[in-house]
Amino acid sequence: VAPIGVHDLVHYWPIAGAKGARDWVAANMFAGTAGPTTFQVRFLAGALDGSALPADALNVKFALRDGEINYITGLTHLTQVQGTAELTGETFSAQVSSARAGPLALTAARFTVPDLNVPDEAGDITGHVQGSMPDLLALVDMPPLHYPTRFGISPGDAKGTAALDLSVHLPLSKSVSIDDIKVGIKAAATNFGISLGPQTRLTDGTVDFDIDNVRLHATGTTGIGGSASRLTLDWTEDFKTA
Repeated sequence: VAPIGVHDLVHYWPIAGAKGARDWVAANMFAGTAGPTTFQVRFLAGALDGSALPADALNVKFALRDGEINYITGLTHLTQVQGTAELTGETFSAQVSSARAGPLALTAARFTVPDLNVPDEAGDITGHVQGSMPDLLALVDMPPLHYPTRFGISPGDAKGTAALDLSVHLPLSKSVSIDDIKVGIKAAATNFGISLGPQTRLTDGTVDFDIDNVRLHATGTTGIGGSASRLTLDWTEDFKTA
């Protein structure tokens, strides 16, 4: 099939074929061109009578260009998405070679739904993000995440650049709370700076971050205030402690 708009692709998508993925694409892909698309359908006798399609009943592959995708409601959409996707009777996967989240650059991303036929299935998102610390912190300070706010940091006060590897385990249901979304972030920051209060500022740091739903752990070295001394840092912030 020649390239068509992503919403036109949904119109041609059989309702019985991976309905959950079809509904997700219809609700969360706002722009882009899908195709060229190749498909293979293998409906043996009785294949449509069951509650789910066999894995080999359907195989659809398409390229995606200039896509716009909502991955977590509340965060800046992914735009300029370039990649490929594959749908079977059982699974959905997408490989994103490049995209933007506002000023941030995303590469080597993947979105996978292991079993479309399982009730309350979740999708797994991974990717590599690069950009400035203020832009990265601003993104993860949006609802429903609010990570910097949780430990009293203003994104606009940060300095430096970072490269991070992101993983998200996202329940594919219509009502999802932040506690339902499992987030993992591993980031390496250079020239890092942040204010820890009116009298204390970290400067010119080289810091590694490990963040999940429960805590932040940072290790590295920074300057402190205007001193020439270097501070060896091991910082743990617990999000759940009352």
